[in-house]
Amino acid sequence: MVHDAVGTIGILVLLGKEINLTTIAAAITIVGYSVNDTVIVYDRVRENLGKLRGASFVRLINVSTSEMLGRTILTAATVLFSLQGLFIWGTGELKDFALALTIGVVLGMYSSIYVALPLTEWFESRFFSKLSQKNKARPRSSSNVAPAV
Repeated sequence: MVHDAVGTIGILVLLGKEINLTTIAAAITIVGYSVNDTVIVYDRVRENLGKLRGASFVRLINVSTSEMLGRTILTAATVLFSLQGLFIWGTGELKDFALALTIGVVLGMYSSIYVALPLTEWFESRFFSKLSQKNKARPRSSSNVAPAV
């Protein structure tokens, strides 16, 4: 989410646009949009955890990404279509707001698809797979089990 807001502000700076309260409001709106989109992506992964019980985590991410890809693109396209109306027929501050949101929605869509789940997979393979391998390798002791009555 920070990626989307900071990326938007950075692109606006590169374009030579003024950073004012309107662009800050747009950045906060972008964070909200990005949170919503990322939650939807992770919710799809959660739903597929039950459906694809024996699958690897990489396969689970690939299937989940494929399933939510169309929805994410259609949602972003609808928002971008509305923002283009604001950008074309708006004036002054409204144009700046629409430009900032357009940049942020594109970055948000990119980060939801290409950053969130691959980053999760990297964390899982880097840190958590070692923990699960240790738990599988360690035999369970019978001393922790309560005696049967």
